[in-house]
Amino acid sequence: EGGAWRGRALREADVKPGHVYLVGTPIGNLGDISLRALQTLESCDVILAEDTRRATQLLSAYGIARRGKEVLSYHAHNAAARAPAVLERLAAGARVALVSDAGMPAVSDPGAELVAAMCDAQAGGRGVVNGSGGEGAVAAIAVPAAVPVVPVPGASAVLAALAASGFSAERSAFEFAGFLPAKRGERREALKVFASRSHPVVAFAPPHKLAAMLEDAAAELGEARRVVVARELTKRFEELWRGTLAEACEAFGDGARGEVTLVFDSAPAGTGEADGGGTVDDHALELLVRVALDGGEKVSALSRRIAKEAGVTRSRVYDLALTLQAEREEQA
Repeated sequence: EGGAWRGRALREADVKPGHVYLVGTPIGNLGDISLRALQTLESCDVILAEDTRRATQLLSAYGIARRGKEVLSYHAHNAAARAPAVLERLAAGARVALVSDAGMPAVSDPGAELVAAMCDAQAGGRGVVNGSGGEGAVAAIAVPAAVPVVPVPGASAVLAALAASGFSAERSAFEFAGFLPAKRGERREALKVFASRSHPVVAFAPPHKLAAMLEDAAAELGEARRVVVARELTKRFEELWRGTLAEACEAFGDGARGEVTLVFDSAPAGTGEADGGGTVDDHALELLVRVALDGGEKVSALSRRIAKEAGVTRSRVYDLALTLQAEREEQA
């Protein structure tokens, strides 16, 4: 009878017709799936997946037969085109599961618009699914009736990284920034908003953009701000790197491999980066930066060195260096 609880737990997972289930899947370790998630995937008639190949592999890994199920692709580029068929199946009583490649769907992953439309319809609104139609045209599909949306919780890179960071011990609040903007200017503006936060901020970082993101974070949040770089969470080569942003820029100057989650510590109480604007005038500072660039020094390195030597903020040097570097590239 030692394993009886497994069967009982599976039987008690009530998967109802005409419902949409948001199923959390593992973020790396296949052991991190719930019994309820397994029963839901086993019982559903339709599985909407960010990547159908990944979804099929997931079903196979847990011994869930695909026979009798439709595994359909559902992502940002086909949401509007796919919606009518999905809504038709729901109206006919189908049980639909929505999964992403890893973690909870609809959070920094496909499905958010579909869920929003269904919740809007439940609240008496129009319930419209927006998405890209053929050849980039924007389409909108109305949800004809209220469709119950049921979350089936699962693994979360956000909560795993936050829990292991040690930054939330004194405060219960935190902020999730999702993927920071890809363009440097927009990313710097976003980071600037977080500079004075009194709680930790969690963000996702593409591995090939990690070095640039850390440099921008050091410029906007301060080099002394603590950060955790959580890489390949729950996987074989999991890494939880801890240090200051200055140290992180050195450690990950060449980027990193695998999925990366960043946790920035809250701003120290009563501290702020001094302006330092009166120590060195703009002309003298520009001359220092130009000499450093002529010598082949990297922007991140020269920003740290000159800021320390001249008694100015790193962000001031960093912004100037980026501007001068861009001018050089345009003239080349």
